[in-house]
Amino acid sequence: MEAGGSPQNWSFTIRFHPQCWIDQAVAALKEKVVVETRGRKKSPLLDNIRAARVRVLARRATVVQRIRAEMAKPKESRNIDRIIHLGGKLNELKEEIAPLGGVPKSWA
Repeated sequence: MEAGGSPQNWSFTIRFHPQCWIDQAVAALKEKVVVETRGRKKSPLLDNIRAARVRVLARRATVVQRIRAEMAKPKESRNIDRIIHLGGKLNELKEEIAPLGGVPKSWA
């Protein structure tokens, strides 16, 4: 309190200017060049070749799933002939995908 007996009161109002902030953000984004670094780069294949490759990849995923399902069974009830047949299918799919961009490294 002051000597005069009345307290000094301060009052103020804060005014936000959201449009000013938006304008500053837009100006900053125009100055900064954004280079996308997330994800995998798109392969340089033609659309029809890419579609055929995806179909082969999907068929391989189906074969691998069938092999895993067969291997998950108890040893007595596994069908060895079916597992051998599915292994042959994997080799056929390797040959089929070779001209469509090459065999993926994970298939080795």
